[in-house]
Amino acid sequence: MPFDAGWFKELRGLSEAVLAATPHEGRFRPRVGDLCHAGHVSDRFLEETQAFVRTMAGTPYGLDDFFRAYPRHVVNFPAGSAFRMQWNIALTAGEPDGDDHVRIGLGFRLSPE
Repeated sequence: MPFDAGWFKELRGLSEAVLAATPHEGRFRPRVGDLCHAGHVSDRFLEETQAFVRTMAGTPYGLDDFFRAYPRHVVNFPAGSAFRMQWNIALTAGEPDGDDHVRIGLGFRLSPE
């Protein structure tokens, strides 16, 4: 199953209000699993992100177990590397429709430590 137009349509429905209303266990942002359990995204939406995490687990670029959610945007970092030198991958539903994209980000520590 691909990240297709239907998947990005669901992602486009993630507003700050939806995210704020999603119960999550004290984490900074809700996980995609939290969104699925709250009925804000489909099982298929969750399965796509989990399949991607499983695929990456077989590489040197393994990710955390779940993508984290932001408005129209989900992101995943390698486990334990947020706010450190790290990389991440994100999927964003654009405005207008059809301006959807995947982003790979790199983080660098700029302090002399």
